[in-house]
Amino acid sequence: MNCDIIKDLLPLYCDGVCSEETSRTVEEHLTTCPACRTLLDEMRREPLMPEPIQTQAKQEAKVLQGVKRKFSLRRRLSVLAVALVAMVALVVLTASSDIENPIPYQEGMVTVKLAVDEAIDIHFFGNHYASFWAFYRETADGNDVYFCYTQTLKSSTLPLTADHGHICIGNAGMTDFSTALYQVPYSQDINAVYYLEASQEDYLNLPAMSDAEFIQAAQDAVLLWEREAG
Repeated sequence: MNCDIIKDLLPLYCDGVCSEETSRTVEEHLTTCPACRTLLDEMRREPLMPEPIQTQAKQEAKVLQGVKRKFSLRRRLSVLAVALVAMVALVVLTASSDIENPIPYQEGMVTVKLAVDEAIDIHFFGNHYASFWAFYRETADGNDVYFCYTQTLKSSTLPLTADHGHICIGNAGMTDFSTALYQVPYSQDINAVYYLEASQEDYLNLPAMSDAEFIQAAQDAVLLWEREAG
């Protein structure tokens, strides 16, 4: 702190009406400034103010300190409120970044092929996905598998790696080997594979629906692969 400010504070310091923090600041300055120490010595040799004036000065100093503390408390509360809002926003953003939503189907986005080992290979050609949802329904001709890829805010920033984007239906399981595994019939017992854009709640409820309800709910499903007759 420079000497001009210290010189303004010295009268209050000399009369003992400074706050503890201000007193420490003045004392630290005095240890390195001979000129201010000399000025303080001269003030201390001057006659003391009359008692009523000293009392008034102390009361005024206390009022100023109280106002300073109020403003300081208000500033701290404001900073705390801003920090709290930022924290809540961060929690909400973090939580929402992991919420999965189905990826709308686009032509050429997915291919489904039967491999030589009778596994069913599904390949994704979009930019990114987080995971996938799947279920199966028994039909008179066998079993139909329904699935859709999902995306999140987080997954949209992470492009697919070379080994990501391949779903395999094999020994009573359907998996992409990294994000999800669903129980389905053996690939030999699967008759068709459909892409169905629906919510996760629908994927939990659709398997147990009646035939009439299911036909209505799955009317927008896209047939991706069907086993050849014979």
